Amino acid sequence: MLNEALIVGRLVREPEIRHTKNGTAVCSYTLAVNRMQNDKEYCDFIDVTSWGRQAEQVKKWCHKGDKLCVEGEIRTDKYEDKNGESRTKTYVVSKTLEFMQTRNEPKFDELEDLML
Repeated sequence: MLNEALIVGRLVREPEIRHTKNGTAVCSYTLAVNRMQNDKEYCDFIDVTSWGRQAEQVKKWCHKGDKLCVEGEIRTDKYEDKNGESRTKTYVVSKTLEFMQTRNEPKFDELEDLML
């Protein structure tokens, strides 16, 4: 079985970071990804989650409108909302990512930090 996702898109808003109880960084963000269907262009909004050092680097370097390439796996979570309704959330957990176009271009000595 194979569960792989490769998406290229632009950040819809600033990435949000939080930390687990044991201090692990978790960064959530959404990419706008264009696709063609029947000669029409559509835009899908894909939620992405990054963990650990990668999460910290996304928060540090990426901003709304920046272009990212994310490789990861698709996850689905089931939960109940505040009204007791059953909900499902599908998102990508990033394994690797590439900063394709960012507003904050890193200085040469900071490039080592970006090797994820």
